[in-house]
Amino acid sequence: MSIDTYRGEHYGCEGRCGKPATEIHHVRTRGAGGDDDDENLLALCSECHRGVHDLGWKTWGFMHPWLQTKLAWAHKRARVTK
Repeated sequence: MSIDTYRGEHYGCEGRCGKPATEIHHVRTRGAGGDDDDENLLALCSECHRGVHDLGWKTWGFMHPWLQTKLAWAHKRARVTK
C-alpha cells in the first residue's frame, strides 16, 4: 500500500484524539529499514505525531493501548535490505 492510499483510508487520527489525520508516521523509520507497508504506518494529527517523537514510541504506545501491538510488531520487523 502506498502512503497516499493509507492516508485516504484513514481520515481520523489513529491516536483517537478526534482530530483529522494530517500526517503519516513511519513506525520504523525508513533509515532503520522501515517501509511504506500499512503495518508500518500511522495516520496522525500533528499533535499526536509530535507526541510519538517527543515521548518515544514505547511511552506513547502505553498511552494508546489499541496501537501497542502494531507499534511493537513494526519495531521488531526484520530490517529490509535492498
